[in-house]
Amino acid sequence: MLREQYASLGRQIPLMYLLMTINAGFLAVVAHRETRTLVSIAVPAVLTAVSAWRAGVWLLRRERDVSVQQIEKRFRTTMLAAALLSLCYGSWGLLLFAGADPTRASSIALYVFVGAIGACYSLQALPAAARLVLLFGAAPITIRLLVSGDWYLIGTGMTFLLVAAVIVRTLAANQSAFCELVQSRSEMGALLDALRQGEEHYRFSVDLNPQIPWISDAQGGVRELSPRWSLMTGIPTAQGLGTGWMQAVHNDDLALLIAKWNAALEDREAAPVADARYRLRQADGNFRWVRARSYPRRDETGQIVMWYGNIEDIHDQVIAEQALRHAAHHDALTGLPNRTGFAEELSRALATARRLGTHVGIAVVDIDNFKSINDGLGHAAGDAVLKAVGARIHEALPPGACVARLGGDEFAIILPALQADQDCVARIGTVLEPVSNPLTVDESMVEIGLSAGVATWPLDGDVPEAVLKSADLALYSAKANGQGTVERFVPSMRHAVEARNTMLRDARASLRDQRVIAFYQPKISLQTESIVGFEALLRWQHRERGLQSPASIAAAFEDFSLSTQITDRMLDLVLADICRWRDQGLSPGRIAINGSPADFRRGDFADRILTRLDKHGVAPSLLEVEVTETVLLSQVADTVERAFGLLREEGVTIALDDFGTGHASLAHLQQFPVDVLKIDRSFVERLDERDASSTAIVHGVIDIARRMGIRTVAEGVETSFQVAKLRELGCDIAQGYLFGRALSADRTSQLLSRAKDHASNIADVMQRWSSR
Repeated sequence: MLREQYASLGRQIPLMYLLMTINAGFLAVVAHRETRTLVSIAVPAVLTAVSAWRAGVWLLRRERDVSVQQIEKRFRTTMLAAALLSLCYGSWGLLLFAGADPTRASSIALYVFVGAIGACYSLQALPAAARLVLLFGAAPITIRLLVSGDWYLIGTGMTFLLVAAVIVRTLAANQSAFCELVQSRSEMGALLDALRQGEEHYRFSVDLNPQIPWISDAQGGVRELSPRWSLMTGIPTAQGLGTGWMQAVHNDDLALLIAKWNAALEDREAAPVADARYRLRQADGNFRWVRARSYPRRDETGQIVMWYGNIEDIHDQVIAEQALRHAAHHDALTGLPNRTGFAEELSRALATARRLGTHVGIAVVDIDNFKSINDGLGHAAGDAVLKAVGARIHEALPPGACVARLGGDEFAIILPALQADQDCVARIGTVLEPVSNPLTVDESMVEIGLSAGVATWPLDGDVPEAVLKSADLALYSAKANGQGTVERFVPSMRHAVEARNTMLRDARASLRDQRVIAFYQPKISLQTESIVGFEALLRWQHRERGLQSPASIAAAFEDFSLSTQITDRMLDLVLADICRWRDQGLSPGRIAINGSPADFRRGDFADRILTRLDKHGVAPSLLEVEVTETVLLSQVADTVERAFGLLREEGVTIALDDFGTGHASLAHLQQFPVDVLKIDRSFVERLDERDASSTAIVHGVIDIARRMGIRTVAEGVETSFQVAKLRELGCDIAQGYLFGRALSADRTSQLLSRAKDHASNIADVMQRWSSR
């Protein structure tokens, strides 16, 4: 609105000043003989000069862009200038009126009033300024007429007043009309802009849409196609109309596509939908998967009058789906069938064998010491071994047989269509013989050893799961009896399953009857030769066989529920023993208790420990939690990290057991808060003058731990030479048979008492005591 006013004012003001100048000139000519030269000539000359200057200013402003703030400022300046100039012109006219004879006075008054009206009309774009011009330009002479005492002049003044009122009202009406006009133009402009944007949006949505919109008639003939059709297929849009689009459809998909389209056209339901996936030829000659969908539009009678659809490129999606399906049945690393694919192959082989009356051989194959290969050479080398073994087995198979990777380093072989008298073990041995040849990986020679368990359908199981389980049991027996062998399943192997079940039953019974016992093996400072703590080790009492080691219930530690129950029982026993030793005035140091992966899987291990510490009134600093590297590498690593942080914050220390035997790395030591590294006995037992590599490994572990502020504990110390070497390398603590075996809580109390009395010769005391 302001800009329109400003533009209109820029056109009107020069005209106003021109009218004022002309009017002043006529008045000067008429009155110069009857008034002084100063009044008749000098005054209008000055007023004309000022008017010309103001007119020039506005003429110079026409081509310049101005801001709203500048426009408002110029409006205020214009109103002030109009008021002042009008007052000057009006006052000058009043002087001329006073000096003129009566016959000319009314003419002068008319000149002045008409000049004010002309200027007023020229300022319609700025009504406030127009009213000021009318007020200051015409008011002086009008008032003079009204007070003249001459009825003729008074009547002229009254006429001036009426005309002024009409002009003011006209100005208001014109301003309202002006505002409505500008508003209408603005709204029309907005509508036009919206229309243009809508057209552009439609054009871009059609031209740039990755989909291809299309419209067909009720019979299915395409009437409109997006220009992208031509860009995608290379076929002109006009040729794609009607049924011309079919020429770009893959031949293998065309018949099914036409059938689906016809079915949709014949569907009389309320909302039929045509939806199909097919391959469409591209401009470069290649085919890509697309999806075509369309929906009908009906008239008032419910008849379909038009179909609206689009074509969407789904090639990447289809390829991903297909890959997800060559992935659901095949192993990504070896390319062999996976467990799912193996199950399907085995089901087919058994179905064929039932029909033909033949047997099927199944072998489960395991790479011996694969963990050592992975640990020693790295995962990349381990993967290379798996791929090579899988490829070798596949190449050595007889026709019709297949091999799958079940997971990890375990493979399975299916030998179909065997006769009853064929030796399945011998055939598997023949297959595996060339597979066991040494393999070169990263310039390292790797010895390949394979163990296998063999079962036969229907002798060793009547369903796929049963015969596979029999082969698993045979493999377990082969590995237990010596690696690198092939064993056939025999019913006695099921004893292994029974043994596991027995372990679980024994573990449950020992927990129920409170026959789980805590034994303690001392830890000795290599600097002071004093006891600095103990490791709590599980023992349990069998009703007939007496005291047993954890190995006799090993299966229980793989059971989630039993494993956590055993840990809780050991915690209660250890904390009760600490309280008893404290009451006896004995100081056992820090007691370490082992935590299993199952303990961390629940997510409440730290809370279970801290709750029991609080219940027994034992300081957290007296407890240490030992974990193996498998805990750090488990799927609950985040839970482990949080538990470690909470325990350490309360004062419980964390020890990493068997360091160097698994996959843990320095990165794990940085990620997980660890206070103690326990050097595995396999390194310690090789500490002698002849094995420099073991010495270097132990030295490296100790040096890394020292630099990270972590204490080191050597396990399995059995000789004085090992003690001296460990002390020389800077190891902090040692434990092993040299200092004593694990003792019951009562004997540990006696040991602590005797050690207290013979602190100067603690190592000899413990050796004598533990040998009793």
